[in-house]
Amino acid sequence: MPARASAANAFCATFTATKRTDISGAPPGATASCGTQASRFSSACSCRGMMSASLTTTTSPTTSSCPSSTAIVKNGGFECGISPWVPTATPGTTYKLSTPGDNSNTAFEVTQVSVANTSTGQEEASINQDITTTPGQTYTLTFRSFFTRGDAGFIGVKINSQPVYTIDASDRAGPNVWQDNTATFNANSATTNIRFEFLFGAQGSIDRIDNIVVF
Repeated sequence: MPARASAANAFCATFTATKRTDISGAPPGATASCGTQASRFSSACSCRGMMSASLTTTTSPTTSSCPSSTAIVKNGGFECGISPWVPTATPGTTYKLSTPGDNSNTAFEVTQVSVANTSTGQEEASINQDITTTPGQTYTLTFRSFFTRGDAGFIGVKINSQPVYTIDASDRAGPNVWQDNTATFNANSATTNIRFEFLFGAQGSIDRIDNIVVF
């Protein structure tokens, strides 16, 4: 039995033993439910459960939150929204978190919503994040990619604005299949920017990335 309910029962046992006109000795917080009139306490004590219930501590429901991560890439699975990633939609494209992801709840998705101008090329939609690195150390970047078309253009990876890896939709196992990707890079500063660019061809497409890890 909760301590406050136990205290209420003990008070009621004494309160109802004799005729009382005062409420001295009432458990803390009882006046919030019963006021300060002795008659109300007498009524509440006569149905002991009411008095106990009014003084029982209610536990607030717990809500899940994204745990803090010691990983180099933060929120690489997009399970905690988009932040700290910084996305950019350009003319002809939109982005969102899509469900389901790659064996997870969500992935980052870019959609081509208008036909690209093949003479000038579709401007890149992108998403990027700054990570903490050790200068001179070699790192491995892994992630998963998904194309809805085999002629969907490609996803490019840049490290500090320098291209290091390209996934061409036509080179993969096929559309609508999650693919493994691995790239390495050498850090030249304490902060390194990882950027994914989505470049589309003349055909509309939906491209996704998920489970981004650096080690």
